[in-house]
Amino acid sequence: MNALVAIRAAATAPAADAAGTPVQAVALSGIEVRFGALSVIQAMSLSVREGEFVALLGPSGCGKSTLLKVIAGLVPVASGTVSVGPATRRLGMMFQKPLLLPWRTILSNTLLPVELQRGRGGVGAADRQRALELLALIGLRDFADAYPHQLSGGMQQRAALARTLMSDPDLLLLDEPFGALDELTRERLNEELVSLWRSGVTRLKTVIMVTHSVPEAVTMSDRVVVLAPRPARVVDSLDIALGYPRDATDIALVNLIAETRALVRGVM
Repeated sequence: MNALVAIRAAATAPAADAAGTPVQAVALSGIEVRFGALSVIQAMSLSVREGEFVALLGPSGCGKSTLLKVIAGLVPVASGTVSVGPATRRLGMMFQKPLLLPWRTILSNTLLPVELQRGRGGVGAADRQRALELLALIGLRDFADAYPHQLSGGMQQRAALARTLMSDPDLLLLDEPFGALDELTRERLNEELVSLWRSGVTRLKTVIMVTHSVPEAVTMSDRVVVLAPRPARVVDSLDIALGYPRDATDIALVNLIAETRALVRGVM
């Protein structure tokens, strides 16, 4: 069993200030995104609390990936406001493909965020040690000197996750990072990601994930947000009041998956 799956730390609880008010990691208010004459996101407001795992569901092409890019600051809004909380100082993003550099070893790929921040000469022994610890955490320590083409698709995605975590993010944005993998590998990586988020071994607090899989969304997240077809807007939000780890045979989980699937079908 992978070390991450074996972690059974207490569930990450959304943070609150001294007055008990939830701390917002991300707050979107009335945002609109346009690509020329095309309206991609319209009148969308959404808040994500620090410590929360939120899954975004909606029809293909509705603007889910664009929404992640808005939060990351990669796509501007035509109107409305985007606010990232003061405690969310670092942001990491994983895409549908691992996008590893083929001429670099897995260790060198993992160290890339440090090089981009400080330059090649800024990578020290402590950084290499931390990269090796991250690779060990996700089960790739023995492949540190391998090249991407020598790894399976699932292992490449693990390496991409290690590279993202090397930037030590408070907020992790996931754009269907495991969508192209086989079902069993995808389930295993989902379990490992949730365990990592809950473990406290990194500074990671908040996760926002785009997915097309209703079971994946309900099994992994604290809350599922359902988006309308383009232009995207929030149709509904469903709290998943179940503890971790979640059992696929649990009738409560099965019922929530059915309820969520009905919500998604209702907007397609």
